[in-house]
Amino acid sequence: MTDVVVVGNGAIGLSTALELRLRDPSLTVEVVGPRNRIGGASGAAGALLGCFGEVTKYTFRSAAGAAKFSVARRAHELWPAHLARLREFSDASIETASDTYVLLNARSGQLDTENFAAITTALSDSHTAYEEAEGVEGLYPRPGGRPLRILRLPDEGAIDSTVLLAALESACKHAGVRTRPGLVARIEAGSRSAISHMTDGTTLHAGHVVVAAGAFTSPLLRGIDARVQPVLAGSGVAYVTERVMGPGFRSVVRSVNRAGSCGLHVIPLGGSLEYYGATNVLFAAPETRPHLGVCHFLIDCAIDQLDQRASYSRIVEQRFGNRPVTIDSFPLLGRLEDAAVTVLSGTYRDGLHASPAIARDAAEEITTGRARFDAIFAPNRPPIQEFTIEESITEFVDQQVASAAETGVTTAQFIASEDLTRLFRPLAERFYEQAQIGRGLHPDLLAFACLSHKRKEDVDELVAYLRTVRP
Repeated sequence: MTDVVVVGNGAIGLSTALELRLRDPSLTVEVVGPRNRIGGASGAAGALLGCFGEVTKYTFRSAAGAAKFSVARRAHELWPAHLARLREFSDASIETASDTYVLLNARSGQLDTENFAAITTALSDSHTAYEEAEGVEGLYPRPGGRPLRILRLPDEGAIDSTVLLAALESACKHAGVRTRPGLVARIEAGSRSAISHMTDGTTLHAGHVVVAAGAFTSPLLRGIDARVQPVLAGSGVAYVTERVMGPGFRSVVRSVNRAGSCGLHVIPLGGSLEYYGATNVLFAAPETRPHLGVCHFLIDCAIDQLDQRASYSRIVEQRFGNRPVTIDSFPLLGRLEDAAVTVLSGTYRDGLHASPAIARDAAEEITTGRARFDAIFAPNRPPIQEFTIEESITEFVDQQVASAAETGVTTAQFIASEDLTRLFRPLAERFYEQAQIGRGLHPDLLAFACLSHKRKEDVDELVAYLRTVRP
C-alpha cells in the first residue's frame, strides 16, 4: 500500500507530492494523472504570479475574501525559494517576466474603474511598492483601447507553466515520487485508508489520498461526502504567438479582473514568443476543445487593447483548459471528516500562483495531523454567502455591461449606456424568482445560470443543490 496517492498532476498536485517527500523521505508517494493533461488548468496557464494584480473591490469585504488573499500573499513570498529549488531541474528559464503593468483602458465600464481603485488602495494600505506609469514598452492599442491609467507592480511577474510543470516532474522524480499515467474514476475512503479506482480497472490502495484534480474533482468525491460543493469548470483559451512586427513586450501587461474573467493579459515567454490570455466561460463539466466565438473574442481584444501589430504574429500554439470553480468561488482546502482524503481544489484563477503555499500546508497537515488550512475553506462547508440577492444581481448586470463595452457594443445616440442594464437585470431577477434559493450567488455563477449557452439540466442541478443548503 502506498502512503499517499496524489490524484492530479498539475501545479498543486506535483508541488504537494514534492513537499511530502522532502518533508518525510520515508513516505511512499505516487502521483496519478494523464500525460497530456487535456482540459487541465495548469498546462494552459500563462502563468501570472499575481497577488495585488488580482484584487477586486470585493477582495477584502468578507473574511473569506481576506483569507483567500492571505494565501496568495504567502505564496507570493514563497515563490523565489520555490523557483530557486526548481531551477536545478530545468534547462529553460521558468520565470519569463519580473514585473506587471495593470491597465485601466477605454474598453471597459465602471466595474474596471472600481477594481483598479481597489488595487491601488490595497497596495497603499499594505505599503507595497507600485508606481503610476506613462506608458509600457510594446503597448500599441487601437485608439479606442488606449489606457486611461497604468500601474506598474515591480514585484509581480510571470512564469512559463510548461517549463514549470516539466521542472516539477523532474524534481519529483529526483525526490523519489512515483508517477502513474492514467485517470481515476472514483475514490472510496475510510478514516485510515482510501482506494482510488482507475478507469483501466486498476485499484490503488493508500493510507491517504490527495485530490488535486481541479475541474475534474466532483465525480471523485461523490461517493464519499455529499456535502462537498460541486466544482464547475471555468473553460478558457489562450494563444502562444511568434512576433513578426514591432518590439514586443518585456513585462506582463494586463487589465484588471473584469466581467467574470481574469483580465486580458500578455506575457513574454522569451525570444519572440508571447502568451495572450485568457477567457473564462463556466460549464457544468470540463470542456476539452475551445469555442469559435470565444477564440475570436480573445484575438480581437488582444489586437484592439494591447497591440495592433499582433495581428501579424504567427500562432504557435493554442492552449485550452478548465479552472476549478466552486459554487461560492472560494477554494476547497483540507481533510474530509472521517475520511483519509485531503481536497485541494476549487482554486479558480489562483491555483498555480497559490500552489507553493497550498502544497506546504497540505504536506504539513498530512505528516503531522495538525490542521493548517483555514476552516473557512473546509471542503464540506456550506457555500459562503458573499452577496445578497440584490448585490448579486447588481454585480452581474455591471459585469455584463462591462463585457458589452469591451466587445464594442454601441447604442443609438439617444440611448444611454446605463439603459443596457434593462437587458440583463430581468434575466437575473427571473432566475431568483423561479429558483427560490434564498441566497445571493457569486456573479460568475449567476451568469452560468442566466445566460443562454447553458443547458437547462445543468442549471436545474445547480438549483437543486442550492435548495439543500439554504442559508
